[in-house]
Amino acid sequence: MLKYLLLVLISLTSLEAHSVCKSLLDAQKKEIKYAKQFEIKFNEEDKTWWMRVGSKSNFNWYAINTKKTLESFKEKCGNVKLISFPESFLLTSTTQLSAFSDLNAEEKVKAFSRTEMISNLNWKKKLISYPLKPSPELLIRDQIDLVLTYDSDVLGNDDEIKNKNFNNINKIQIIEYLEHHPLARMEWLKVYGLLLNKFNESEKLFKAREDSYWNSIKLIKNKKPIFDKIILGEIYNGKWIYPNEYSDSISILKDLSLEVIRPQLKINKIGPDFYNFEEIITIVPRAQVWITQNIFNSKKKLLKSNHKYNGLMSLRIFNVSQSTNSDGFSDYWETAVNRPDLLIKDYIYFFYPDTLKAYNPLWLNELK
Repeated sequence: MLKYLLLVLISLTSLEAHSVCKSLLDAQKKEIKYAKQFEIKFNEEDKTWWMRVGSKSNFNWYAINTKKTLESFKEKCGNVKLISFPESFLLTSTTQLSAFSDLNAEEKVKAFSRTEMISNLNWKKKLISYPLKPSPELLIRDQIDLVLTYDSDVLGNDDEIKNKNFNNINKIQIIEYLEHHPLARMEWLKVYGLLLNKFNESEKLFKAREDSYWNSIKLIKNKKPIFDKIILGEIYNGKWIYPNEYSDSISILKDLSLEVIRPQLKINKIGPDFYNFEEIITIVPRAQVWITQNIFNSKKKLLKSNHKYNGLMSLRIFNVSQSTNSDGFSDYWETAVNRPDLLIKDYIYFFYPDTLKAYNPLWLNELK
């Protein structure tokens, strides 16, 4: 049955275009509890799946059904492009890898943009390494059906794609990094489930992990952390890079009743905040802990990377370097950002040490 399925990419740019897509209008929403950057609907009558990716003001709709049903959408829904249901993927971010493992679909990932960025050695060995901007010849040669990307122009704009003859290869912009809560980011598992024709499986998996996350929160109810004043971030290109106040990195700490302190609040909902190092030094006396995210597993190595860090050595310092491969890389960006149900246990282990005494942290590590 799968070989008869087709994925239709429909870019709708006006309410007028939406109004003529009766299948979309009649489709019923599937439960999306946390994520704001996608929506999934199902039309029971014509058995069509609909998926919105992007904010409600800037988005694309995608539909999945049989070719016979979707051919009628060409006139009803404007410019419609039909492609074979993806059997081979090009991924462009390490955060996309774990979903294919979780849904037992690793064989469908054929290539990756710059495999040197991958920490999982099994993934690294079996994937074809692509440049950041792949050519049509590469994609056609390797029979890539779908590109999942952060960059909307990874294949060029729509006119460029047509001119370059990408041979019906398509792209979907994966923007889970714009979500504000860790469970919202994890809920993108349902997007991968839909693309892999495993939506029901992805729903069940998400529900189990969601329950695990909140059950961990229940473990610390009425308890106080041993320290709760935290600085986040690190120096990057001469500036201190700090997760913005609406990021999933901040939200998970708030769920744990931990306070993130910063020099001043910047109203920035997309991307990190940037501070001068001198501004960070002013808040060190108020902090107890510094959590950073890089490859260093000791204070000595961290300080060697930048002597300015000496100004924070009075704090307890944590990094995501507990588990590394033979090249010294952690899989934090491949796995932890998509598994807050596990990451939250790392935080509980260190900040509420009487709660999970027998637990072995997966990523978080206190530097000595």
